Amino acid sequence: MEYPGETGDYTCYYAGVRDAILDGAANPVAAREAWQVMVLLELGLESAAQQSWKTVMQPLA
Repeated sequence: MEYPGETGDYTCYYAGVRDAILDGAANPVAAREAWQVMVLLELGLESAAQQSWKTVMQPLA
C-alpha cells in the first residue's frame, strides 16, 4: 500500500538551517520537536523489526 507524501518546499527549511548556523537566527525546528520526531521514528523501526505494535510510553509534549 502506498501513501502519498506531502508536497513541500524544503529549500525554505534548509535556508532557515543555514541562517541559524551562519547568522544565529532561530532554528526552523525546535530541538524538542526534533527529539519527538526521532522518538517516533525509532518506535516505528522497532515496530517494523519486531512486527508488533508499539506504544508511546510518555507524552511527547
